[in-house]
Amino acid sequence: MSNLTACQTIAEWVAEFDLDHVPVAARTAAMQSWVDVLGCMVGGQTIEAVEKVRTLALNEYGAGPCRIAGMDHTTSATGAALTNGAAAHALDYDDTSYAGVVHASATIAAAVLAASDHADTDGRTVFTAFIAGSEAEYAFGRAASNQIFMDGWWTTSVFGGLGAAAGASKALGLNTEQTALAIAHALCRASGLRIANGTEAKFVGNGQVAALGITSAQFGEAGISAPLDALEGVNGMAHLIKRSPLEISQLDDLGKHWSILDPGVYLKPYPACSASHAAAEATSELLHENDLGPDDISAIEVDAPQIVIDSLVYDVPNRVPQGQFSLPFILACVIMDRGFTVARAGPDALADSAVRALIPKISMHHDPDLTAKSEAGEIGPECARVRIRTVDGSTIERFNSEAVGAPKKPMSDVQVNNKFHELATAAGHGGRANAWLQRIRNIVNLRRCRDLWQD
Repeated sequence: MSNLTACQTIAEWVAEFDLDHVPVAARTAAMQSWVDVLGCMVGGQTIEAVEKVRTLALNEYGAGPCRIAGMDHTTSATGAALTNGAAAHALDYDDTSYAGVVHASATIAAAVLAASDHADTDGRTVFTAFIAGSEAEYAFGRAASNQIFMDGWWTTSVFGGLGAAAGASKALGLNTEQTALAIAHALCRASGLRIANGTEAKFVGNGQVAALGITSAQFGEAGISAPLDALEGVNGMAHLIKRSPLEISQLDDLGKHWSILDPGVYLKPYPACSASHAAAEATSELLHENDLGPDDISAIEVDAPQIVIDSLVYDVPNRVPQGQFSLPFILACVIMDRGFTVARAGPDALADSAVRALIPKISMHHDPDLTAKSEAGEIGPECARVRIRTVDGSTIERFNSEAVGAPKKPMSDVQVNNKFHELATAAGHGGRANAWLQRIRNIVNLRRCRDLWQD
């Protein structure tokens, strides 16, 4: 490390960062995340809790220059970041990364869109800010390791304020000193509890973190003081995280190590916790290959590593968000639908009696060997071994290291585009999807960010 503090090191890189600095592979991966998260942002606007957040934001902040994604409403930068951040994560369909176990795109996209609308920037600026904020957050996550998540912190929030503040600062055109202050302000508010999983507080919290990025950037722009050693100083983050010391030196790798490529970003094929996806994919494949239906199955047993056990905590969900963290519910839907779709995240999702009847047949068990191998990087971190026992007494089994969408099994452009169309259509915007998708994929050529959602 140089004589700069960690906040100053990140800020210097962010302020000097240019899109031309990004390798082609990293830029391509960032574009996939960009398209994916904006689709999630549009699709999530229909969730009831997001509608409530939107109403609160419009009442609190009033009209302004910043668009609520896919909607006719505009409000302030803080209000737009809050609403769009909640929407982007509401379906739990947005991407995730093991650089800290974070949903960075949902936080940062909401912050940089709001900041860019506020400053009336062009599309190149917003996409540049999206990458800068993402890499800053991923570097923070790598420096801290995934132990924080395992200890019960919701790392999307713990790390997300820094990423949102960095991205918003870039979109607003702040200098190094202002950006360092913005990052320090965000770090002073770092928080997040994983107990929120399965409640609306989880995705609403993502909106709060995106809004924190906006206000922190505005504090930095105004020159309001903050501790620039908020990471490594006495009572700073590194001092407080006892079990997972921050390897601050990794921040020097910004612009050299591209976290969007390594460990990479996982784009989700299902609107549920990513810990369920390997099991869901393996189950779907076994059902299809063996032509099995609900009446053919006597039991499904899933062996999984500890992080999957810790993430999927609801055996019998009682409210809709719990279903996205319930492997029995998700696999029951897969049996009925041969997949898990946005419709299963709707208000009537838990009322399906056929799904309810299947839930007791599905169980999950910890496999210490899978935990050891996944932690060593020999297999996927959220792998699963699925055994289906049929009513005729036979057993079929499959191990799945990673589902499609994982960095080693990436989605194609067609798959990402189809997901965007699925989400836009589910939100009632099927007729607008093509025009929106074209602008989103060509964001660097858009003259004004404010034109992104125009008809």
